[in-house]
Amino acid sequence: MTGQPLAVVGTGLVTGVGLSVPAACAAIRCAIDGFQETRFMDAGGEWIIGCEVPLEQPWRGAAKLARMLAMALRECAATASDLELESVPVLLCLAEADRPGRSDQLADQVSQQASAALGIRFHEQSMVIEYGRVGTAVALLQARRLIYQERIPQAIVAGVDSLLAGPTIRVFEERDQVLTGRNSDGFIPGEAASAVLIQAPRPGDAPGLTCRGLGFGVEQATEDLGEPLRADGLVKAIRDAHHRCGV
Repeated sequence: MTGQPLAVVGTGLVTGVGLSVPAACAAIRCAIDGFQETRFMDAGGEWIIGCEVPLEQPWRGAAKLARMLAMALRECAATASDLELESVPVLLCLAEADRPGRSDQLADQVSQQASAALGIRFHEQSMVIEYGRVGTAVALLQARRLIYQERIPQAIVAGVDSLLAGPTIRVFEERDQVLTGRNSDGFIPGEAASAVLIQAPRPGDAPGLTCRGLGFGVEQATEDLGEPLRADGLVKAIRDAHHRCGV
């Protein structure tokens, strides 16, 4: 469906290099990465390098995710005048349901603890989207539906995740996907939370970021199948997005 752009009018960010949008963006521009030894060891007995969000208490698991999410949502709401979080649907993106080491109750735990930390009850149209890395695109699709079909003025797309969990790191290390002393071709695990306030563009708005097209595709050459990766799914998603925004 074309002709339904989405404007970003508020932001919130919690990372290992900054606990707000200005702080995190300044650190990223200065190439500060926050990488340091974690409490996890690889199979060779060396400390795994990661990027951890420093909070005032040593929270772990769902408790830490909930507090990072609450911080991002609070900052996002503060960027818009007179915005009450209870009045805006929150589309929460979490790790995919089959992520190694993920709790089956993660969605309920994070939602309940975040709402308690904020002292609010989330909007009835709020939802949890458990699609991992592609969750943001799915959430934007749902936000567009709420804004243009349900006539809800604004929605918040938020996400929170952490790969700094023993069972998760262990499985990815066994797959040779984590950067260790024995594997130089892996990722560095980290954690973060973010939130963006979305609405339809309005006349007179200041220039800002606008999403004009969304596209989706399914990659058939998954790691388990061993097929050659040609990025067919990504190509389809890009073409779909271009078509929907009229390019």
